[in-house]
This record gives sequence, structure tokens and C-alpha cells, in this order.
Amino acid sequence: MPEMQPPPPLPPQPETPISPQKRTRLRRFFSQTFEESPNLAILTSLVAASLIGLSAVFVRLSEVGPISTAFFRFFIAFPIVVTWMMFDNVKDKEYRLPAQPYDYGLMVLGGLFFALDLSTWHWSVELTTIINSTVLNNLASVFVAFFTWLIYRERPTSKLLMGICVSFTGAIVLAGQSFGLGYQNILGDLLGFLSAMFFAGYIMITKHLRHKFTAPTIMAWTSFSTMYFCAIFMIFEHGKHVPITIRGWITLIGLSLVVHIFGQGLMAYAIRHVSAGFTAICMLLGPVVASLIAWPLFNEPLSLIQMLGGLIVLAGVLIARKS
Repeated sequence: MPEMQPPPPLPPQPETPISPQKRTRLRRFFSQTFEESPNLAILTSLVAASLIGLSAVFVRLSEVGPISTAFFRFFIAFPIVVTWMMFDNVKDKEYRLPAQPYDYGLMVLGGLFFALDLSTWHWSVELTTIINSTVLNNLASVFVAFFTWLIYRERPTSKLLMGICVSFTGAIVLAGQSFGLGYQNILGDLLGFLSAMFFAGYIMITKHLRHKFTAPTIMAWTSFSTMYFCAIFMIFEHGKHVPITIRGWITLIGLSLVVHIFGQGLMAYAIRHVSAGFTAICMLLGPVVASLIAWPLFNEPLSLIQMLGGLIVLAGVLIARKS
């Protein structure tokens, strides 16, 4: 009986490539939705600014130290940020990794500035009122404009100079209120003022890196270096470094997810569909939300001087951003 020959192998089937439309389905869905409904983009911007404004409330509720709180904010959010970077749709995949020592240096420097910003600002939240620390931290955009003028020699506009003068006048009014509350509040105001300078440095480095890397790549690498520096700063911090209650962990998870992921993420989606001026107004909503929640929660009523100083600072920030 003749041996049966095995059937010839089937020709290889061509692989069906995954279309870019499928890979960017979620991004296109949000973009199309916001384009068809501008009111939704406006509402999303307001919600995002309100969530970001809750940051100071979570810091005050945290049962660990201010620097430890900053560390866990990035530690919990880091896997999500890295996943976002991995699924980010870019043509040249090597741009997800810094290629030169200069790129690594900028990523590390950006993380250092961000760690210094959060460390000083979180201490500010602990030492002074939430309205003072949050409003003073919003001076970052004024410092960005000021540093751009010093570094790049760009001739300042009249609006920029006016915004700087108005903002610093409001900061002096806020600080003057703290003289009647004690040395601790004065130190908290100074730390809030200093945190704005560090955050301005982080923004300028991020803007420079944005010419070469995508936003998820910058967030992932700077988040890692920020987390690293916060871990070093924790060595010099007294008190608890790790929460020991369920409420403490819920507070840190809420800070990471509500503020860092949802707040920043929603703003990133909505900012493409609203004007720069409206974005600036939205971000000024953060201190208002924080102060309104802090009033009943932490018994921090707003005095007339604080209201006046806060409004002056926010007006100056708005004028400077328009420049």
C-alpha cells in the first residue's frame, strides 16, 4: 500500500496590520466629542481645574509627612503614567527613551525641580492657610514669564510687567496678613512663594523637552526622577513615612488618582479645544475650590484681607498669562 503523503502546507496568510485608527480610537473619540460639543470641553476644563485644586486638601488630610505625601503621589501614579507612555502612539519609538546624556540630564533636572516644588509647597500647606499656599503657588506662571525674559532676553510687554507688579502686590498683602498670625504662617507663605519658583523651572524644562519627546514620555521620566528625589528628601523628614491606617492610604490614593491622573488627564484632553485665555481662567478656579473646602473642613475662614490679596494675585497672574 503506497504511503500517504502529507498535504502540502498552506501558504502563509498575510498579517493584518493594526490600523492607526484602531490604536487611536479612544483619543479620536474624545477629540471628536469635544469638537462636536464645545460646552463639554468647557465643562471638562472646569472639572479638571477643580480636581487639581483639591491637591492642598488631600495634603492636609494626609497622615504622613508633606514630603512622604509627595513621594506616594508619584509612587501610586507611576505605573499608570508608564502604561500611558507605552501605549502612546508615536512614529519613532526610540523617542520614548532619552538618547543623549543631555536629554537624561534635563529629565533628571526637571524631576529635581518638581520634587523641590512639591516638597516646599506641601510644607507650605501644613504651615499656613490653604488659600495662602495655593494662591502663592499660582505665581508660577508669572515666574515663567519673568525667567523667559531674563534667560531668552525677550523684551517684556506692558501686560507682563503689569501682571508681575500686580501679582507681587497681592503676595505682599497675603504675607502681611500672616504677620498677625505668627511666625509659622510667615514661613509657610515664604515656602509657597518659593514653590512657585521651582515649579516655574519645571515648566520651562518641560517646554524645552516637548520639542523632542511626547508628553507621556516626559511625564514618565520626570515622574521617576521626582519620586527618586522625594525618597531622598524623606530621609531628613521627621514623623511617619508610611500610612498605617486605611484612611491614610485612601487619602494618598485619592491624591494620586483624583489630582494627578484624572485632574491633569482631563485638562490635557480639554486644553486642545478651549482657548488659552479660558484655560488660564479655569486654572484660577483651583485656589477658590481649595479655600471653599478648607473653610468648613479645617476651620479656616477667609478674612477680607485674604480675599483681597488672593484676588489681586489671581488678577496679576491672569494679566501676565495674557502677555
